[in-house]
Amino acid sequence: MASNSHLIYGKALHRVTLRKGVEDAVLKDLEELAVIFQEKRFKELLHMASGMEKVKLDTVIVNTFEKKVEEITLNLLRTLAGARKLALLPKIYDAYRRLYFEAKGIQEIVLSSARKLNKEQENELVEKLWGKYEETNSHRFKENPDLIGGIQIYEQGYLTDYSVKNYLAELKKKLLHI
Repeated sequence: MASNSHLIYGKALHRVTLRKGVEDAVLKDLEELAVIFQEKRFKELLHMASGMEKVKLDTVIVNTFEKKVEEITLNLLRTLAGARKLALLPKIYDAYRRLYFEAKGIQEIVLSSARKLNKEQENELVEKLWGKYEETNSHRFKENPDLIGGIQIYEQGYLTDYSVKNYLAELKKKLLHI
């Protein structure tokens, strides 16, 4: 059964950070944590930690992250650990980021490519696209090896697909319907 608990956590976190005036700092914390939580070795560590007693796990969380993240972020980590839901953190980050950008009036553009682009390639791509977009936009890069090559641009709920995978799929449709 699908759960939307990451959305509930994201909304609650956003409300609290707005009230406390730390939404920027928490966004930065979550961004850095989401990267760490995606690493294979950290996922293995999370799996091992899932068998720990809640009190010990809480101690590990506090000793690892105290004074390195905002107090609100630390409280989120402790709450997730206590509920055995630490693996939700990347999804909570996505939900929080969407709410953060919406509140600031910023439109996020996600650029997916088959392989990780270096900074020079990312900057070149942003320069080419930025003429089309307003300055109130933010961009994020994602790696998706399934694309084979090319790029996908996701903005305002729409996907513009310039990937090799899409090109091959369209070619297949045309060839089968001749």
